[in-house]
Amino acid sequence: MKTLLLTLFLSTSIQANPMYAKESDPTILTHSEMGELIKDIEEVYPDIEINFENDLLKNATATHHGAKRNIIVHAGLGKAKYMSKDHFSLILCHEVGHHFGGAPMMEGEHNYWASDEGQADYFGAKECMRKVLRPHNEKILVKPIITKQCRDSYPQEEEEAQICIRTAKAAEEFGKRDFLLNHYDQEPSEIDYKEILLMNAIPVERSFRFPFEQYPSSQCRTDIMFQAALQSNYKPKCWFR
Repeated sequence: MKTLLLTLFLSTSIQANPMYAKESDPTILTHSEMGELIKDIEEVYPDIEINFENDLLKNATATHHGAKRNIIVHAGLGKAKYMSKDHFSLILCHEVGHHFGGAPMMEGEHNYWASDEGQADYFGAKECMRKVLRPHNEKILVKPIITKQCRDSYPQEEEEAQICIRTAKAAEEFGKRDFLLNHYDQEPSEIDYKEILLMNAIPVERSFRFPFEQYPSSQCRTDIMFQAALQSNYKPKCWFR
């Protein structure tokens, strides 16, 4: 998505009917909780300035002005459906990915500096979340397929396996919320993890793709992030167009 302000918007900004959680929703994050999660990002990526806006907009934005890198976070994001602390961190890591994710890049004279949407998803889950979640080593309950694949990827590293599990869970929440935003609040019938087999994945070193100027599908974004959490050398077919 191109703008004269060199701004990249998450999927939250492209739908006309925003979803507001009920005040009793237990997943709502407080200002204090969001502030602490923002500090975690700032400590890992001090070259990025994060501005926390106290409004109801459910959005986060990566911007670039000369040598200055920014992320703008709106407080309403904490009230989005399927929100959790790790989900919130993953959204911020996606924005970090626009700054530091590398190629493939967005096209167009105003967005040339930014990694494209799929690459921002991949970097956010693979690099940023591993650094941000490490100090918090909290165990969560997830579906057996997530636990199995994460433990298979890190058989001797319990801390890395837990980071993988938490990132994968956040990616599933991300995909469900993304689906709502792109389907006028219609709940997805299923946003889930499917084991990536060789028949439906391509080795990274043998692959090439053109940049995503807009967003991959909700399921594709979840699958991309899951493979990133596994540190897999394979990406789902939806990564390639």
